[in-house]
This record gives sequence, structure tokens and C-alpha cells, in this order.
Amino acid sequence: QELLALLARENIPVWVSKTVWQMSKVYEGFGVDLGDYRLYADEGSVPGVLIVPPQKARYVKVSNPGFAAVSGWAMTRRFNRDATQIPLSDHADFGELLRYVDRVKPLRVWTTHGYARELASVLRHRGYDACPLTARQFAI
Repeated sequence: QELLALLARENIPVWVSKTVWQMSKVYEGFGVDLGDYRLYADEGSVPGVLIVPPQKARYVKVSNPGFAAVSGWAMTRRFNRDATQIPLSDHADFGELLRYVDRVKPLRVWTTHGYARELASVLRHRGYDACPLTARQFAI
């Protein structure tokens, strides 16, 4: 949805797969403006950009497609030798997580994934009741 909004802001024609369409409608239902886009229906050509989930890309029936892999991992991982790599993360970074917690001011924070221990430690130093969840932790 972030990519969709960025392309729409640049007035680039955008088509989306059914799954991207459905998720985008949820965002719009909550007031997020994603700009103009069309539902892709197996046309032979798309005069613009077609956004599909990675697992659906091989089934796209577009003549002469160019591919781009869009992911926060694009800086460190090669997805496809024929695809352009575009680094765009779909989640908050460490600083954004800290700002979010400061805005929400929760009573307790559980951290998980990535730098869970480090994030919990920084949050505790900021006065929050924070602890990391372990990989095999099934109860809080």
C-alpha cells in the first residue's frame, strides 16, 4: 500500500492484483488515501506498473514485463537476477518503534523479533515496563 500511494503521487498508472486490491480497500476503509489504481484482470499489457505479491509474479500474463523486487531486504539480499532491487521496508525501524511507544505511552510492552532484547532494554531505560518474548514462550 505504501508503494501504491508513492506511485499514485507521481501520477504513474498502477494496476494491482486481486489480493492487493482487497487489502487496499481495507486501508481506504480506515481513511488512508492510496490514490488512483485499477484492478488487474489478466490483460495482455499494462501501460504502467502492476503490483502483485512476490509469490504471484510468475503467473502474471503481461507481454515484455520488467520486474522489481520491493523490500526492506533489497539492500542485503538478491531476490531475482533479472529484477531491479528497490529497498522499501514494510515495517517500522528501531527509532520509529521508540517514537510510537512514546506517543502511545503503554503500561506494558512485550517485544519480539529482531532486536527484541535491545528494544526492551532501551524502553526500560526510558521508564517503560518492557520485556522481550522468547522464541518458545507460550504465555505472558
